[in-house]
Order: sequence, then structure tokens, then C-alpha cells
Amino acid sequence: MIRLMPNSFERQEMTERERLSLIEDAGLENGKKLDLALLTLGKKSAAQLGNYDIIESDEHKKQLLSEFSEEVETIKTLLDSLGCAYNLEELKDRDGIMGFSFLVARDQAALLEVAKAEVEKDDKAFGRLMGYPETSIEAYGTENAFDYESALPKRELQKLKDEGMLPFLEFMPSKEHWAEELAWAREMRDLVKEKAPHLYEGLEK
Repeated sequence: MIRLMPNSFERQEMTERERLSLIEDAGLENGKKLDLALLTLGKKSAAQLGNYDIIESDEHKKQLLSEFSEEVETIKTLLDSLGCAYNLEELKDRDGIMGFSFLVARDQAALLEVAKAEVEKDDKAFGRLMGYPETSIEAYGTENAFDYESALPKRELQKLKDEGMLPFLEFMPSKEHWAEELAWAREMRDLVKEKAPHLYEGLEK
């Protein structure tokens, strides 16, 4: 079941700092908080928040149902407070995999766009709404895509980790424009460090 929520981010009478404080204090993993922070800061038009796990037993299924139900309610409460538009692919068992997925946007128009891109499997439109660099979007799914985790020397990977860059490289960069895309990711890191320092400190380095 899909629920289309007609919230409008812009109509909520909240400051940027108030929104970021709500995100920082939410009982969610930091990756989800980061996506919502970048949405709040206008660096992406949409985000996707979800959780999935393979069901190992009946007892495990009950555990996942309880944990994920709580997480869904936490996310819904936060999104309503922020004034985000969102839809929810309900929590359920999908052939042995328990999970749920939210599509989130700043307004209803962007939500409809990202929902359409997901249904039509339009990776380019989806990537643009998620705020990824245009050069990485064009390279996605081609020979120009750059798997930096396997291509870079270990010392370079460690340097990126030490710089706190890995949480900001959750997209597939390109071979030709890796340097520019890395510079873009550093800008996102610096922005979050400035605007949401508590969140930044909690990100996995």
C-alpha cells in the first residue's frame, strides 16, 4: 500500500536549524539522518529511506517486525514534523525478506517525480532527484563508472576514510570526473560539518 502525503516542506514554519536539530536528535541511524539533513539543506530534492533483512526463523521474523515497526513510526513522526512529503512501501515479508521503504521529498511535486522515476526505473532522473553529480549520473551503468573502493590503493581509501568522506560517497562516481565529484563530496561534508556538527561527529569515519 502506498500512502501519498500532501505535506509541504516550505509551508512548515520552522527554521533550518530547528529542522536540523530534529534530525540530529531522532532515533535513527546516521545514514538516514544524513540524507534528511542534505534534503533540508537543499542539496537533494528527494531521499529514499528503508531497511531490509533476510528472515532467518519465525523468531527472527517477530524480532524484525517489532524493530522495523518502531523504526517506521519514528521516521513517520520525524517526516511529519519536518513537513516532508513522502510515501511508504509498507512493512511486510517479501518472499523471505522483511522490509520497508520511504520515498521522501521537499514537496508533493518532487515526490511524484521520484516515485515515477522509481516505477519506470529511470536511473538518471532518480539520481538527479537524489542530488548526485551530473557526471556520475551519466556514467552510472556504463564502462565509465568508477568503483573507487576496488580501484584506489588502500592508502588512498584510508585517507578518504580519515577525512570523513565515505558517508558522502554513497553514489557511483565516474572515471573521467572523479576529481570533481570528490570535490563535490567534500563540499557536502563541509556543509554538514558546519550546519549539523552533532550529526557529523556521529558519522562513521
